[in-house]
Amino acid sequence: MKRIYIAGPMSGWPDNNYPAFNTKASELRAKGWHVENPAENPVPECGTWLGYMRMALRQLATCDTIYLLAGHQTSRGATIERKLAEALGFDVIHEQADHRTGERWGHDDIVKNMVPRHGRLLQAACHNASLHAGWWHTRDGDDTRTNPMCFSQKLCLIHSEIREAMEGDRKGLKDDKLPHRDMREVELADAAIRIFDLAGAYGMDLGAAMAEKMAYNATRADHQPGARAEAGGKAY
Repeated sequence: MKRIYIAGPMSGWPDNNYPAFNTKASELRAKGWHVENPAENPVPECGTWLGYMRMALRQLATCDTIYLLAGHQTSRGATIERKLAEALGFDVIHEQADHRTGERWGHDDIVKNMVPRHGRLLQAACHNASLHAGWWHTRDGDDTRTNPMCFSQKLCLIHSEIREAMEGDRKGLKDDKLPHRDMREVELADAAIRIFDLAGAYGMDLGAAMAEKMAYNATRADHQPGARAEAGGKAY
């Protein structure tokens, strides 16, 4: 039986990303793989990241294939595991395109699996950048979230990016900072960065919320083409 090791991000993700590891482990076992899943490991006696890695690398060494979950590029541990697997000549399978099985992600799979994980990745990246730049502390070092109007003020900043996108579209402008791109594209990116940053600051799981809302919207009668074509339906 072929042995496969699952690698991916854990630290800083909701529930340490264990649900993604366990779901993939179940899928692979159903296909006949012997799966080494680090999410099933006990807490090491030392309780440290190094302790977890020692267990994980022992598991990896027993395998001949590594499966890389979405977001593995951002994980220090998964990067070490990937490089070791490549050096040992392992087969490497990426979640986004499973070349071994020939599977491809359909729309429902993307919404259910990829949107939450990549949403969390974007949220972490945007908020960490903002936090390290000092945007979540006053000049006196106080946490800006202690101001009850902080959330609303951040929403206004998001709105300002949307307004600038509208101006760029209305006037057909290129962006002044990234002149190879349209202004509307860059301002939408700024709005998205601010949205993911805000969600991160308040401990939200925006990726999961997006996936749930997309799944819900797909079932709404008033969002179906037939209903929209009727009198009184939503034209846009």
